[in-house]
Amino acid sequence: MVRNVADAADPPKPRTPEMQVWSPDQLRAFLNHVQADRLCAAWLLAVTTGMRRGEILGLRWSDLDLEAGRVAVRRPRIVVDYRAGLGAAMPPGAEPRARACETLGGV
Repeated sequence: MVRNVADAADPPKPRTPEMQVWSPDQLRAFLNHVQADRLCAAWLLAVTTGMRRGEILGLRWSDLDLEAGRVAVRRPRIVVDYRAGLGAAMPPGAEPRARACETLGGV
């Protein structure tokens, strides 16, 4: 075999679906709907900070600074082989993720 003819072919480009976001009215309706839900705080963090599900589920009280109104992502939850577990902890002295959020003031 001298050459692979597949090298000359152009691979198909994946179609990226257009991102759909809620309008402010839809978001307000959602937050009103989940107000009595036991996970209301998690929903509020998700929609106001952009935190991922694993980041929210991995939060501990020590990750919250209620006086400063900050939350820091230090140890997210991960799923491997359909089993949930904790991600690697931050090494001592390391800063938490740069995505620390300062949105707890109005909550």
